Amino acid sequence: MGSAGALASPAWPVSLGPALPDGAARARAPAKPSAGAAPAGPGPGRAMGGSLPAVGAAGRGGAASMRRPRQMPFQRPGEERRAGGGTCCPLPGKPCRPPGKPDRCGHARGWHGGCNRPAGHRPLPEPPPMSLFGSLTAAISGLTAQSRALGDISDNVANSQTVGYKRVDTSFESYVTQSNAEMNAPGAVVARPDYTNSVQGTIQQVDGAPLSLAISGQGYFSVAMATGTQNGNTVFDERQFFTRSGDISVNKDGYLVNSSGYYLQGWPADAAGNPDRTVLSPIRTNQQVFNPVATSEIDIAANLPPDATTNPVIQSKIYDALGNLHTVNLTFTKTATNGWTLSLNAPDATPATALGTVDLGFNTGGNTTVAAGTLGTMSNATGSITLPTATGTGDQAAVTFSANFGQGAQRVTLNLGQFNVAQGLTQYANSTSEVEIRNNAQNGVPLGAYSGLSIGDNGDVTVNYDNGQSRTIARIPLVAFSDPDKLQRLDGQAFMRTPDSGEARVTDIASNGVGKLVTGSVESSNVDIASEFTKLIVAQRAHSANTKVVTTSDEMLQDTINMRR
Repeated sequence: MGSAGALASPAWPVSLGPALPDGAARARAPAKPSAGAAPAGPGPGRAMGGSLPAVGAAGRGGAASMRRPRQMPFQRPGEERRAGGGTCCPLPGKPCRPPGKPDRCGHARGWHGGCNRPAGHRPLPEPPPMSLFGSLTAAISGLTAQSRALGDISDNVANSQTVGYKRVDTSFESYVTQSNAEMNAPGAVVARPDYTNSVQGTIQQVDGAPLSLAISGQGYFSVAMATGTQNGNTVFDERQFFTRSGDISVNKDGYLVNSSGYYLQGWPADAAGNPDRTVLSPIRTNQQVFNPVATSEIDIAANLPPDATTNPVIQSKIYDALGNLHTVNLTFTKTATNGWTLSLNAPDATPATALGTVDLGFNTGGNTTVAAGTLGTMSNATGSITLPTATGTGDQAAVTFSANFGQGAQRVTLNLGQFNVAQGLTQYANSTSEVEIRNNAQNGVPLGAYSGLSIGDNGDVTVNYDNGQSRTIARIPLVAFSDPDKLQRLDGQAFMRTPDSGEARVTDIASNGVGKLVTGSVESSNVDIASEFTKLIVAQRAHSANTKVVTTSDEMLQDTINMRR
């Protein structure tokens, strides 16, 4: 039996309902009186009007009383309140959070530590922060991204007529701040350039520009950049540059440059026109004069009529060491049915006398032969005629003489064909009874002046002269990269190698996948105006939409601020 006046303690756990407003009545079960306590009902031991029990004798008037349980922090429906103030996990077998323990549970908003989540349990997410500022950030990033896209579009449109220009597209990438199955926080968008260096532009033929070059393929021209002059010579940057702009011309110093001022590089060639692939240097046409070459050989192919009534004469041209032109008369005098005498005379030689004579014979087939005629050697004060010692079938029938045209003795070989072979000098009947000359050529060259430059499909750079001669001075190679879209862009449609683009592989044209060279043409910009205008409209609409998000978020923030008024 309890002593009189003791309070009856309520049994734990107590299910706590929602808090009631002040003054509202709460239904409560009467407390079970202890032994010796006053019975329920009006009297000195019970409060009137259904209020809480009065205090008993040990308290107030000895009557038992009931206190309302206090709502504990962190306590949720279904939780138990343990002795000592700890809060237990509503899941079976989970530990309790001691009082003052930091909230670290992942499945119940982090309100107890060290909780092992049961299999298949879905954690309660953290509530997302207020997203108005996040929406502002996302919209501002959208404005920035569309502004960059607009800049790329304007750059493309402005360079739509630039030779060798490669357009820049814009790619958009999302930036995620927080995203999972329960929530998604506003992020941002990032605009990045998307280069189209590997996209071929249209190849257009250029009238009146024979040095213009275009590449049909993935290759690049190797070019150099001038940094100044030293002692009258052009000084170049040591770095290597690359371009697809092939509008080439010759500048005042004889270098091949494009419209952006970059110097075209190539492999220099030797006297025979063979390129040296170990050296890559700017191409310069500094050989403005073709030096004369003295004549050393004369090739005659003619038919002497067997019934000639006059002595046939063949005039051959000879150039001396200074490039001056002279004439040598070849006079054929018939001496027998198959016999002739060849007399050589140079009217402007010093002195102007006959160079000599030689007897020629023909066999019955009309071919030059030694058997049917007399071949000999004749010498005089101005020159000599020398015949070869070998006279077998197919041997060269050649006569060598020497003439002086004021620059010393000049030896010339007169090629009359081959012995016993129907070529060169022959004797066959014809209808005109006149000498028929099939070939009368010599290898001398007069002095030549520069007349122009040409570039072949294989990249050979050739200097042409007004004497009909030409000389190959260099060969243009092409350069290939593993990823040309990763090249660094420079002014004047030029590029530089980067680690991401790969090494520069210099190779011959039409090899290793670099493409072919198209002369007399240029590669136009790969910009499509219609496509750029379409992208312009899309960027404008996207920019306007992001602007609307900014203004709407601002209005909502203003409404939130006005809630305190």
